Amino acid sequence: LDLEPFWKGWDWISAAFAVFFLVELLATMALHGGPRAFYTTGSWRWHMLDSIVVVMALFDIATLTEDRRETLGSRTVTLARVARVMRLTRIVRLGRTGLFHELTYMIRGIEAGTSTLVWALILLTVVCYIG
Repeated sequence: LDLEPFWKGWDWISAAFAVFFLVELLATMALHGGPRAFYTTGSWRWHMLDSIVVVMALFDIATLTEDRRETLGSRTVTLARVARVMRLTRIVRLGRTGLFHELTYMIRGIEAGTSTLVWALILLTVVCYIG
């Protein structure tokens, strides 16, 4: 629930995340031996996606300040919203690395337990209304 959608702090938080992801991207690029090696290794698609997300986040920060929000066209605002959604792909990427095995097990357990719970509720309903 967003009680203050136009609070200036959201811009600062968004800028902090964009800068953090930019520093992470540059550090990863340096660890791979530069941009050429970064974009030609085995996981170059993920690196390209990370780069696009960071560039879109920086574009979002540069264009969507509170003072200029009214003067931008709807096409630019829509592109910035897409950039915000693309940032969520970074979370999906983290999930693929194996950091969330326990969470995956919990979700699978809930899925498996749901059918048992439904049958128990059906049986309870039958017993209550028939008996």
